[in-house]
Amino acid sequence: MDFFNILFFFPPIIFLAVIAGVIFLVVNLRRRRSRIDDGIGTVRRLYFYTVSFVALMMSANGVMLVGMDVLERLFVGSTLSDSTTRLAWGLALIIVGLPLWALHWRTMVRQVSRIPVEIQSELRKIYLYLVLGVALAFVMIGAMAVLGQIFSTDDFKGFPWAAVVVWSVVWALHWRLEAGEGQLTLETVGIRRFYLYIVSMATLVLLALGVGRVVHIILIEGYSSAFSVSVVMPENSGIWTPALRTALGVGIVGGVAWAAHWLIFAARDFESVLRWAYLYVFAILGGIATSMVALSLIIAGVLTWALRAPGADPAVDHFEDLPGAIASLAVGIAIWSYHWWRAQYEADYSPTLKVSANRAYEYIVAALGLGCLSVASFVIIDTALVVVTERSRELISGVDLWREPVAVALTLALIGGSLWGYYWPSVQRGITPSDAHSERASLSRKIFTFVVLGIGIMALLGSV
Repeated sequence: MDFFNILFFFPPIIFLAVIAGVIFLVVNLRRRRSRIDDGIGTVRRLYFYTVSFVALMMSANGVMLVGMDVLERLFVGSTLSDSTTRLAWGLALIIVGLPLWALHWRTMVRQVSRIPVEIQSELRKIYLYLVLGVALAFVMIGAMAVLGQIFSTDDFKGFPWAAVVVWSVVWALHWRLEAGEGQLTLETVGIRRFYLYIVSMATLVLLALGVGRVVHIILIEGYSSAFSVSVVMPENSGIWTPALRTALGVGIVGGVAWAAHWLIFAARDFESVLRWAYLYVFAILGGIATSMVALSLIIAGVLTWALRAPGADPAVDHFEDLPGAIASLAVGIAIWSYHWWRAQYEADYSPTLKVSANRAYEYIVAALGLGCLSVASFVIIDTALVVVTERSRELISGVDLWREPVAVALTLALIGGSLWGYYWPSVQRGITPSDAHSERASLSRKIFTFVVLGIGIMALLGSV
């Protein structure tokens, strides 16, 4: 997999960040519409920061193109026409973008020195963190490609090295500027938190994908060697494949970025609602969902094999997808375990959020278990009806219509029953005589109750 294939992760993240930032700004401005603006005004800020952002993107990309061209001329000796065109584009972007950015940014610097309240402008913080997000995306893309070149013997390419250098400088300068200004209002703190946890989520996904892919490839190779079978592998055979090198690059870059933002920059932000949403809704719930899906595949595969018809495929061929499921299960459990430990560790710093977050977590997992049980019951009933009504076709064709559905139903019942049986009694134990009203009136319980009722009614109406 070429590193450009990783690009599809980043545009949605940046797009969502921009949309969320605009929504945040609009809501915040409406909430504070009666407040007197002591600065230069929202319209002027919007103009200067928008032009500054566009001009900075032009300038940085221009410098990157020039650096890419210089590096390839030095190390590759490229004199082709595309190199000349690239150099011309880079110089054009610099000539147009750099003076434009310098003019508008210098104007804002003077305004900040003259009107100190401008430092805490929400638009200024959105500009800074949007630049940080875009710069980080380019640095990560470039770093993955750099590692790909280090791990392999591919031809030298100047783009990743130029991207890492140029955008690292952009990121470092803006991070230092923002850190020096600080956040003195709830709104600016919220913008910082939004950046930190969006990046933490995206980089955790990259880390999980990279590590999971590495484990998957190693297990596939081990499975193939142990049973002397040929398992379909992407790209080449053996351990040190292009797929493994790419996965290592993704995992290393994602892990470094995640550790920097989660373990360092957001280390003591215990009172943030966004932090608890990241912990419970994204990481813990995501880890549980990943583990459930992987475990379901493993159990369903075992049950399907146990219920197999005589003369079915041998076990070696039947379980060739097992390495992927085991790799996913390992990654899911690791994410779940670490973030659950972290949530419990931080709970003492925010007892109010702890109660709400733990309650929401228990209801969410109980809902997952109930959903699995519901699907299992549906599959069992549907399979029984199919077997009864299609018995003659089964006898003629010799195809068993019940083995795989029964295996799926038993898998869902086992996993769903375990989750439901553990978490629902825990929720019910929270309804003590002294606290019964607050538990029954909690938002999590109401959402759980009405969602279950709504899905049940829709299922009933759909079956009529």
